[in-house]
Amino acid sequence: MNRNILNFLGIVLFASVMLSACTKDEQLDVKQQVKVVDQGLVSEPAIIDGESIMFQINKNRTKGAVIDETGFWDNQISTINDDEGNTYKVLRVQKPGTNRYFWIMIQNFKRSATSGSWIYGNNPANLTTHGRLYNYTTADNLKTKVKMYLPMYNNDGTEYKVNGNTVMTWRTGHLPNMDEINALLETTSIGNLPSIGTTVWQGSLFYYDAFLGGDIQYTGTADATLSGWRDRIEIAPGNTEFNHLHLWGRFWSSISEPGFTTTHHYPFEIKDESTDYVAYINALHNNGFGFAVRYVIDPYYRP
Repeated sequence: MNRNILNFLGIVLFASVMLSACTKDEQLDVKQQVKVVDQGLVSEPAIIDGESIMFQINKNRTKGAVIDETGFWDNQISTINDDEGNTYKVLRVQKPGTNRYFWIMIQNFKRSATSGSWIYGNNPANLTTHGRLYNYTTADNLKTKVKMYLPMYNNDGTEYKVNGNTVMTWRTGHLPNMDEINALLETTSIGNLPSIGTTVWQGSLFYYDAFLGGDIQYTGTADATLSGWRDRIEIAPGNTEFNHLHLWGRFWSSISEPGFTTTHHYPFEIKDESTDYVAYINALHNNGFGFAVRYVIDPYYRP
């Protein structure tokens, strides 16, 4: 790990310790100070409710340990389609400490849109691997274009059945929220394979690995996830329009702040830091940026 990353992690740890000693009012003051970005390059973990959420993994640990688009774990992955017929792989994720699940796309959304959507570099060759970049409004509006036919669940996590038959229902997508991003960073078993971690490599598996790829090959690369981003060039002439293909991936979340819910949201970011992949929630960004999209689909839980 390079010195910059070590220094950065030390700052994050120090901030977390200091925040834990703050009163609630002081934590709210810190929360109010989160950077609001309207254009240009900003890459820093956000502090939300007194917490800085960050995950780091050495690239070598991902080799052979995560979902591969053509790998031997394909039978653990479901697929969904959008209304244009594009197919996406999705992975079931269990929320830590609960018996509840959600499914997340492990390939970038690529449906066309009449506005607010771009292919990186305006190069059609990038569509297949990297999908499209969307502004927040378009990403949020298109969430109903992906559907998944899922079992209905009882509140205890068992499937709801009538006359011995599992009841199924159509569910639409949404942008990931704070709980779901936390689950991606914290869960240590994949899909229906709770014990496979120790059989594949020494250590735990993370859903974060799967989010990193869906495309990770056994070389430990995550190129399809590192899909770059688009600046708000319409208000910042002279800036580079498209940035960091193969180096960063930025994905819209539904997380915002009071007073900003119609204008700014937090993206979830993954960076290639030489020997490591680093993931965190970035600063509060204007809805006009172009970021990648991976929707979450929740099953219905009966009260």
